[in-house]
Amino acid sequence: MRELLSGRRALLAGTLTQDQTRALRLKLVAKLDWGNRKLGLELVPRRGAEAVDPEEISLVELYRVHVESAERAAAWRGTLRRAGGSGSSFNSGTLTNGTANITTVQSHHLMCSMRDFGHTAGGDEAELLLWLHDARRGQPLSERFRVRIARDGFSNYVDRLHANSTLFADLSVTDLSRELWLVAWVVRVGRWSGAGSSGTGTGERKGPVARRPLGAGVLPLTEFLRQPPQSSVEKEYTFKVYQCEEKDFHQLHDILIRKQTNKCNILPGQPNYGIVVALRLLSNQGSISEAVGSGATVTAKRGFPDVIMPGDVRNDLYLTLEKAEFERGGKTTAKNVLATVSVHDCKGMIIQDCVWGASGNGSTSYESLVLYHNNSPSWGEQLRLTVPLEKFTKAHVRIEFRHCSTRDKNERKLFGFSYARLMEPSGATLRDGAHEFFVYKCDDPSKLASASYLNLPSCANDTSRLGSTNGIVPSFQRSSKENCVINTLLCSTKLTQNEDLLALLQWRARPEKVQETLLRVLRLGDGLSCEELIKFLRDVLDALFALFSTEDGNSTPYSGTVFLVLVSICSLLEETRFQHFRPVLDVYIEEHFSAALVYKGLLSSVQHCAEWAAGAEGQEPIRKCLRSLGAVFRLAVRSRQLFARATGGQYEDSFRRDVRTALNALKVLAQHPHREHLAPAQVALMESWPSVAKEVATALGPVEAARVTAAMLDAPAANAPPALAKARLAAAQEILKGPLGYDPEARNIVLTTACHHLARREELTQCAEMLGELVILLWKKEDPQEPSDPDQIDPDVDVLCLNTLDVLVETVLHLIGGNSPVLGSMVACLLGAMELLKPEHYQRLWSHLAPHPHDRKPLKDFLMRAFLVFRHLIEQDVFPSDWMVLRVQSCKVLLSALQDLAKPLLERFMGEEPPQFDSQLWSGYIELGVALVTSSALQPERWSGRGPDRPRMRVNAGLQVLAVWSRLGPAQLHLVPGAVGALLEITLVGELRRVALGALVSLMACERAATGSARRTEAALVDKLDSLVADNKADDHYRRLFDTVLMERVSTEGWREAGAAFVGCVTRLLERLLDYRAVMQGAEHRDKRMAATVNLLNFYKNEIDRKEMYLRYVYKLHDLHIASDNFIEAGCTLLLYAETLSWDSDQIGVDPEHPETPEWKRKEAIYNQVLQYFDRGKCWEKGLPLLRELATIYEVKLCDYARLAHCLRTHATFLDSILEQLWPEPEYFRVGFYGKGCPLFVRNKQFVYRGHDYERIGAFTQRLQSEYCSAHILMRNTPPDDTIIASDGQYIQICNVKPVPSRRVWPPGTPEQVKRFYACNEVNTFLCDRPLHKPPIDKDNEFKSLWIERTTLVTENTLPGILRWSEVVSRSVEEIPPVEFACETMEATERELRSLISQYTADPTRNINPFSMRLQGTIDANVQGIFVNILYIYIYYIEAVDFVSSRSEEYTHQTIQVITPLPPVPMMDKRSHSIQQNDSYYEDGHLYNKPIYSIEDAVDQQSIMTTSLPINDSRECNDDMIKSAPPLPLRPKSGDPRSPTRPPMDKYRDAIDGEVIETRRHSRLSWSEPGDAPPLPPRVTGDKRGTWNEPPPVIPRRAARNVDTPEDRRGNDTRDSGVSEDHSYTNADEHRHQHNDFDLSVDSLRYEEIISIMSEPLRVDEHEMPPPIPPKGLGHINSFDSEHHENGDSHC
Repeated sequence: MRELLSGRRALLAGTLTQDQTRALRLKLVAKLDWGNRKLGLELVPRRGAEAVDPEEISLVELYRVHVESAERAAAWRGTLRRAGGSGSSFNSGTLTNGTANITTVQSHHLMCSMRDFGHTAGGDEAELLLWLHDARRGQPLSERFRVRIARDGFSNYVDRLHANSTLFADLSVTDLSRELWLVAWVVRVGRWSGAGSSGTGTGERKGPVARRPLGAGVLPLTEFLRQPPQSSVEKEYTFKVYQCEEKDFHQLHDILIRKQTNKCNILPGQPNYGIVVALRLLSNQGSISEAVGSGATVTAKRGFPDVIMPGDVRNDLYLTLEKAEFERGGKTTAKNVLATVSVHDCKGMIIQDCVWGASGNGSTSYESLVLYHNNSPSWGEQLRLTVPLEKFTKAHVRIEFRHCSTRDKNERKLFGFSYARLMEPSGATLRDGAHEFFVYKCDDPSKLASASYLNLPSCANDTSRLGSTNGIVPSFQRSSKENCVINTLLCSTKLTQNEDLLALLQWRARPEKVQETLLRVLRLGDGLSCEELIKFLRDVLDALFALFSTEDGNSTPYSGTVFLVLVSICSLLEETRFQHFRPVLDVYIEEHFSAALVYKGLLSSVQHCAEWAAGAEGQEPIRKCLRSLGAVFRLAVRSRQLFARATGGQYEDSFRRDVRTALNALKVLAQHPHREHLAPAQVALMESWPSVAKEVATALGPVEAARVTAAMLDAPAANAPPALAKARLAAAQEILKGPLGYDPEARNIVLTTACHHLARREELTQCAEMLGELVILLWKKEDPQEPSDPDQIDPDVDVLCLNTLDVLVETVLHLIGGNSPVLGSMVACLLGAMELLKPEHYQRLWSHLAPHPHDRKPLKDFLMRAFLVFRHLIEQDVFPSDWMVLRVQSCKVLLSALQDLAKPLLERFMGEEPPQFDSQLWSGYIELGVALVTSSALQPERWSGRGPDRPRMRVNAGLQVLAVWSRLGPAQLHLVPGAVGALLEITLVGELRRVALGALVSLMACERAATGSARRTEAALVDKLDSLVADNKADDHYRRLFDTVLMERVSTEGWREAGAAFVGCVTRLLERLLDYRAVMQGAEHRDKRMAATVNLLNFYKNEIDRKEMYLRYVYKLHDLHIASDNFIEAGCTLLLYAETLSWDSDQIGVDPEHPETPEWKRKEAIYNQVLQYFDRGKCWEKGLPLLRELATIYEVKLCDYARLAHCLRTHATFLDSILEQLWPEPEYFRVGFYGKGCPLFVRNKQFVYRGHDYERIGAFTQRLQSEYCSAHILMRNTPPDDTIIASDGQYIQICNVKPVPSRRVWPPGTPEQVKRFYACNEVNTFLCDRPLHKPPIDKDNEFKSLWIERTTLVTENTLPGILRWSEVVSRSVEEIPPVEFACETMEATERELRSLISQYTADPTRNINPFSMRLQGTIDANVQGIFVNILYIYIYYIEAVDFVSSRSEEYTHQTIQVITPLPPVPMMDKRSHSIQQNDSYYEDGHLYNKPIYSIEDAVDQQSIMTTSLPINDSRECNDDMIKSAPPLPLRPKSGDPRSPTRPPMDKYRDAIDGEVIETRRHSRLSWSEPGDAPPLPPRVTGDKRGTWNEPPPVIPRRAARNVDTPEDRRGNDTRDSGVSEDHSYTNADEHRHQHNDFDLSVDSLRYEEIISIMSEPLRVDEHEMPPPIPPKGLGHINSFDSEHHENGDSHC
């Protein structure tokens, strides 16, 4: 943002130049577009920095601008490769810019910057010479670049800015693919050292300053150059410097490249690094200009680049000073040879500043390296000679050799020289390659000033001067053993080394050799010397036309050969590397061509070439002729113009006749049947035809040229190769861009022909480019300022419409949905063509497709394809989502077409009944209109940008659809399934809601008038509403408006009552659907989805009876159960579907899981799947009926004994599993949901949940709270007040409940496992107990007033079922008196003990510790006097029974002696404190919150919640008593909650007879006080859960006494034993038979009387002994106030 603001300030300041302003605006716009892209905003189409107006350009141009803008925005951060040919794609590769003409980069440039040099040259200055080297050819690729190093190192060297950077220019793609290396030579510059040649001594430095070799290094560039130039970044590289013997220094870099390191070693004294350079590959012209402008030196390539620019003028001769050989000359030591190179003219004058030892600045002479004491020096130094052209012909190079003495500081003694002429005697420049020159002796430099040595031969090949001294003794002597070798390379646009080319240019000097010269020049075009022809193009053409015809226009003997040379040169210009020389030819033809009489010969040659093409064996000359036809015709037309100007237009008819003759010959060649050898010639003809057509239009007129072009393009395409088809398409595209495209009549002719080629799908890219150009051309042709006649049809648009629209629609239909890179441009062409169409064009198209009223199939096919394509374009978002401007313009075009597409439907496909009324076609039109109305591009809330008014466009589209719909009348009924959904889609638009709902009511009225009911419309409405809500397209506001508007409309109809009922039904459906959608995704919300699914499932089954919708939600519920591992519920869910199927039906249903399957097979498959689920859920009992039913079907109906056997084996496996396998007993929980914030399907309702395996209330509460995250858990179980129910929040109340099994008669011997299963499964009744104290309250015995409020809950469905919960449908409350509750408790304990006894009897090897601990805890329950208090209640109860029996005279009882060691009664102050605390707690109003049991003592909670009434009583009972008794479960829950795998303790209850159990304990040896009881165990609360796992303390055994009667017991003062006397009432047969050790019997008293007697207080004298302590099983009752689970909830 700071950069944007800074740029804005700079623009507003107005101080920048135009170029700077333009560059800054482009930069800021690119940054803005990139930011918009990252933020997800819509793309702004721009041309440069200016945003385009979509109304001012065609849609094809708008698409191309979008592509360019997207590329620019993406490439601003380097995220998109923009190389030519790489393309760019958007939306899965569907939008590659196939139309943008991106010029392929021809040349690259390597930026090299010197970063550091980690060595010093021993106190001398140094030079670093860098160049690019081609390792495979062993030649340098570029000139050298010099970096000077100061005496004290590179880091301290200060020179001009960027003096250490260079740009290796003009690297072609071929060059980058070579094995290139960066070579660095290190040269020391200084005087000789006194220690000798090594230069490392410390002696006195002597001799002249000389350049001495020091070392070299190489860096491979292959990996670096492989990166794309556009994404190139600067990289630093480090490479070492090596040294070797001086005689091998010239090849040291080659040694390093070949890795022959045994011949060299690392330069000593350098650090870990040697040379550090930074490289960057550039291809952008702006980057190159910036680099050059910043001071970087341009280092040229040794040779021409691939592209020779017309303005490039080079006159460079590269000279490599290779080596020399000298004699010793009587000296004992060899010379220190210095070679000095300079350029002189013929007079010996030196030419200034023409010698370049490296890039940068030239010099007059160049001094080579000096090799110490070496008479055969090899230098390998590269020079560039830049001699002015006017001096080049007489210039020569002189190489002077001097000896550098190490003694004299200034002595450089000349001892010889060599010279080389730059121009050979033939006029050609010195040939490329190695040259060996003589060395002449000379010790006086003044002798060389006159250049008298030029009379001497320079080399052995200089034969013209060998021995021709004219009798004069030469002044310079030479030795045959001495020589000098140089290597030259010419790079010049003005000089040639080719003698053949010189002979052609000078043909008048030797006319007898013209034919030979022409043939040699013709071969030049086929070889490497073709560059010479292009460089001297003007002079060569003048010579050729002079040889082509005589002065009177007649042909010459050389005309044929000249024509071949001419077309050869012109064909060379068609190559890429010479494409920039084409303007040179254009300038030559327009300004310098003067052959006015050659046109006839040129046309005749073209005609003969075309006629010979079919039978000629050598096709290459013909192909060259056809490739250069454009230049030939242009030369012919220009020649005719010159002749006509000179003669006043004579022989015009003859010229036209010659042109037509040549064109006819070419047309015959183009239409020739396809042959393999002719295909390249025909392709060449098509490639050159656009330029030919342009010249033909000049000569014959555009109309005749268009007709000839049409004949050429309409050549038979059968068996034509793809290359020829592509060439024809490209030719048509180029022709329409030329003058023929601007003439209306000619354009129409060519356009008609070109459209025929657009059906080829092999060339889709070219077809798209051509169509885009046509659309742009026709768009620009229309002038909006000129008034247009509405009745006039544009013929070009008419041709485009009639010939391409159908093909375009079919092509896009074929491409759409794929990943074709041409899809985007093809769609843009289609929409751009439709943008040009007017209603008259559409009317012409309908007449063209269906000329006869009865032949409607072509028109129908086109309309169906068009509807499908347009709908896909809208729904699939072919263009990227941020191209909103283009997408809105596309919708605008489709909206306009929507009106015109309705006319053929109304005119030709309208009627009351099929086949006149085509429902398929009309459905396609309605779906297209709805897709346009609901298009995301027209939703103003999603995008806000420029362009048309999107809401208005959407409303117009909806009104258009509704207007057409209203005209259908009774025919609307044919579209009922699909049209209802379409109208509902339109109702989502607020402005159209009332109109669309009115159309729905009209449709229902129409159906009622026709059939008497609106069943089809109503069914379709229900189906579509379901899918609409599922697609997130409606909300609660929509539901209310839907209800209100439909009720208003229906109330005015005659069937208002039925309509109102249906509207109410649909409104309820919407309510449930919205609830279903409101449930979020995720595992924690799966229960909500299940509940919403069941609501919809029941609605579809019970209210509207839609089987297919019902089935859909059955499978949805099934999938939810499987995801939650609720296998039992998943099986029950599938049984819902199975219940709708019949074994006797073979009907094929619409089940997606079992397609094309008869009904009975579907039911069989579902049964098998359900059995698998029941097996996985360990609910084998529910699978037994299914197996029996399947067995009956297999045996009776199918007689399939194989499957019957499998079924029976499965049945046996299930039975074995029931008896042998263990399964966890589920917990049940009552859950109440209160508050308006709860979902509608649970609001203010109570449910009973079936917990997961081994799930207790803590885990269940946590799971439920994770599903209802915002809900508050009520800490009390009191019924919520009205404030909670009416609040906007969510409140949940949770407690345990106990299942009550259904009453069933079990036959003798029924396995206990079966009873256990039905005790907690297949239940719908549950009990919830809550403690309640009734006055009077005895503070000494709280159990005396402890009543139980028992709530009986009846659920809607039995559990397990299709859900893990069921809604409570009825609730009843009753109060249980203390005695009855105590009896229930004791019975539960007894059953548990009997179960344990049965288990240990069946398996004596089991560990006895758990049983003994449970028995001890039951008998010695010394917890707060509970046992005593309960026994006291029993005594009170017996007195009540005595009193009643004395009145009824029917008293019976049975006395049981229970010998129990009892400790002394605790001190009254301790008990009273506890009771007072509890009383105060109750008085505070918390009595209702007291739980019966807690999570920690789940064993006791199961024991407590047990009924005291018998399950099966063979005796008759009092009816009132039975009514007042609550429904009781078959068996209580038992088992330790911390041991879920423990077998139930009442498993063997029926196997135990009544018996007297005596428990003996050892007496304690001593007591702390004689009258005190031993200390009681600590009270178990919620904070001390771990004490339940500890065994109770051992109580000393005391002597037992049998007390026969209650009177004896009351009179006994000792408390060491207690007698419990229990009397059972009349309806307790089970107690009498199974519990003989603890039985009470009252035969004549009614249940209500006993309760009323028990409610009276029992008075006990203070001298009487307190009652014995009750069993441990009731120890929790005194802890109601502390037994809350960890969430703070009570259990009731």
